[in-house]
Amino acid sequence: MNIILADRADMLLPMILEHTDWEIGVLIVQDEEKKEKYEGNAKIKSIFTLNDITDKTKYTNFSYGEIKKFKRLQTIGDAGTRRMFNDYQFSRYVFYASIAFFNNVFSCQQFDACIITEPVHGFASDYILFEYAKLHHVPIYNLATHGFGNFCLNRDLEDGGLVMLPDNSLFTEERFYATAHYTEQKKDQKLEIGLKNRIKNGIIHIGGMALFRTVFCLLHGNRFMTINFFQYTLDEYYFSWYKIWLIRRYVRKLYSKYDGNRPYLIYFLHFEPEASITNYAETLDSQLVIIEMISQCLPEGWTLYVKEHPDTYKLNSERFDFFVPTYSVFQSKYFFRKMDSLKNVSIIDYKTPATKVIQHAKAVASICGTVLMEAILEKKPVLTFANPHKYILSQLKDVFSIQSFSDLEFALGEIQKGFKPNYDDLYDVYKRYLLPINEDGLLKALSVITEELKGNHDGN
Repeated sequence: MNIILADRADMLLPMILEHTDWEIGVLIVQDEEKKEKYEGNAKIKSIFTLNDITDKTKYTNFSYGEIKKFKRLQTIGDAGTRRMFNDYQFSRYVFYASIAFFNNVFSCQQFDACIITEPVHGFASDYILFEYAKLHHVPIYNLATHGFGNFCLNRDLEDGGLVMLPDNSLFTEERFYATAHYTEQKKDQKLEIGLKNRIKNGIIHIGGMALFRTVFCLLHGNRFMTINFFQYTLDEYYFSWYKIWLIRRYVRKLYSKYDGNRPYLIYFLHFEPEASITNYAETLDSQLVIIEMISQCLPEGWTLYVKEHPDTYKLNSERFDFFVPTYSVFQSKYFFRKMDSLKNVSIIDYKTPATKVIQHAKAVASICGTVLMEAILEKKPVLTFANPHKYILSQLKDVFSIQSFSDLEFALGEIQKGFKPNYDDLYDVYKRYLLPINEDGLLKALSVITEELKGNHDGN
């Protein structure tokens, strides 16, 4: 068995090396440190880092005919790359270099399986690899994290989508509670501060990452900083913040007063650039189009409230600071101006408590995300615009999985007539698809993949 494995987080590789006799024809890892860790292993033929995909590409088999096979994926790649790097030319370069790289890989070897251990985000290591495996009829498996310390297994075979897990004893009722109440646990988590980070955290506490980066540059006697491996001057960094400030100031002027007594549907905006939109939305990833569709079939007298993701206002924190140079690529005044112009659509203050908004809503809509779980726990009708074959909450019988305008019309019609969801299959659905991110869960996933591949091989 010869596989190609993209395991940036070192998630499944140790299990494969210890518990299978597979050969890993090509291994893709995050960086040189991981590469050095596994070099010399007899089971691994070749190892590449993410940088190797672009920096060591040979264009030997490159052709316009090959490019045409992937041209439709360029928007996914552009969104994924520019999510981290605000550079148009670099984004284009990564796209074409990745095609050339994986063309060479699949020209030199035959693979029995392709495994990607993180959601397909539009990185060079996933979406082009994913498509090449499909073109060569190689079974594809993808481990996608979900909620609080869990993951689900996706396949892309003839009956692709979420892999059902029979006799899943690993997902207990205690784990179900922890997963279902994930957002509450997130609020309770506290960060520990090590001694070596006290000065850094003190500066961040006073003025956020903007102040820390300024102090760092001044102390080192230069005006450059590195964000996501790209160098930016202090001027460029401050200009990015200026564009963010202009957008935020404009949005605040559009805020409408929230009124919990009027009939309304709430749409929770995703933080953009957000990887989950690339992974779960797939076909329709324009939130503006989704909001306009809802507006066009909203019952008479109802309001569609739109609420920004609170993480949008955390760009000055250490966790989200790396989005500062790219934020204005994905957000604009037009986005909010167009939204505000739509019939019965009102943008409300992002500080309005989500819990209160959900409790008084007729229904809750979004592509995916933890707010939909909060709505489910409140027994509110839920509309998801995610890919139903990959998104676990779409498997609930009382969730409206929207894939067309007619689906949306039907859902809102049922909600207007008083539809009351039960969600009594929530535990069964989670148990059917979710595994814990630990040794037992990963071994279970590996055994499922092994059995399916063995069945495919025997069937042929």
